[in-house]
Amino acid sequence: MVSKQNEKGFTLIEIAIWLIVIGLLVVPLIEAYKRQVATEEKSFHLGKFTEIRNKMTKFAVNNNRYPIPADMLAAPEDASFGIEAVSGPPGPPIQPCTSWPTTTGVCRTTAAGSVFIGAVPTEALGLPEEAAFDLWGNKILYAVTQGQTVDLSATAPEVNVMGMDDAGALAGPDQFDYVLLSHGKAGNGAYSSQGNLVSACNAAALEAENCDFDTTFIREDNTTNPIGGAVAKDFGGGIATSYVAGADYYDDYNTAVSGIALDIWFQSLAATDTSVTLTERIGIGTEVPSEKVHVVGDVSALSILTANICRNGGECFDPNLIAGISPDMNCGLNSIPGDEPILWLANSQVYCATPVDGSGNVINNGMPDGGIEFEFPDSAVVGAGNGFGRIDCADTAQLMQGIDADGDPICVTP
Repeated sequence: MVSKQNEKGFTLIEIAIWLIVIGLLVVPLIEAYKRQVATEEKSFHLGKFTEIRNKMTKFAVNNNRYPIPADMLAAPEDASFGIEAVSGPPGPPIQPCTSWPTTTGVCRTTAAGSVFIGAVPTEALGLPEEAAFDLWGNKILYAVTQGQTVDLSATAPEVNVMGMDDAGALAGPDQFDYVLLSHGKAGNGAYSSQGNLVSACNAAALEAENCDFDTTFIREDNTTNPIGGAVAKDFGGGIATSYVAGADYYDDYNTAVSGIALDIWFQSLAATDTSVTLTERIGIGTEVPSEKVHVVGDVSALSILTANICRNGGECFDPNLIAGISPDMNCGLNSIPGDEPILWLANSQVYCATPVDGSGNVINNGMPDGGIEFEFPDSAVVGAGNGFGRIDCADTAQLMQGIDADGDPICVTP
């Protein structure tokens, strides 16, 4: 028989020590896991935003404007999903954000600096439907300067973005063309892929600025300080943001864009064999182009389409005068019989010689459309020989081939 006195278990002190050891091992693993999750979330949205931004830039270069947001309240099966909203005639104007939710799922801020707010217009950008959703399947918010949906250069950026500095304080705002925003895992103020409100905008939270449908947004700029504790954001460390519900709660991801790089070339959306750019001047062989296209050197082309051909002084002529059929360029369009040769081109017209008969007599000289009588005076060419005043190739039924070294006409028998 075994005595129970020899059976031993763990004392409370031993259990406590093991729990402490396990805690010391597990806590770093939990922190590492949290860091890894935050890094993957950030990487996902960085890639998502980059994809949308690239398409947005291509759209802007092709159309000289940004697209209008799409319906935030539409489901993928709805006709309005991913389609640019209509702003003004022939449709009604976009409703103010003070009336949110609007009938079109897009709204317009009414404070100083007008901004359109809605969903990503995937159809206009040539993106698949899923490009409009964040990591949790909620719609990415798209806020854009209203004037820049008409003309990029017509309006200065009006989307206000405030960043958090290393002390946890808000800095700015700075102005941007547009903002792309994910409302984070909690989805405060977010709309699902079906266009339903996930969670009402928490006015008490720090991130409320990102879901109150005005012109101002917040982004977290601090990414340098170490983690500030179990409740601090892993990727934002050390600043006044938290995953714990309260005034410091913030789990949003966003990006703000200002301006389009002018040196970017994109394939045209209208003609796939064409490239387009917003660059105002292109220099080939020069770093300081003075015109929209400035070439120093030779240009080889099968054809050149142009409305005018000009010299540096600004004197231009219409190439249709040469290639087309213009009365100003035709010496045969008058009432004078016979053929009239062209003497010269000037002032966008031809100057015609007056025809003469076989005896050299001017035909209809003096008529308004009779052209200019042309002859070589004696003083026109002075040579050692007889000169033009005394030699006429026509007198011997010959033609003038040229002028010799003495300045005399060279006559040849045809």
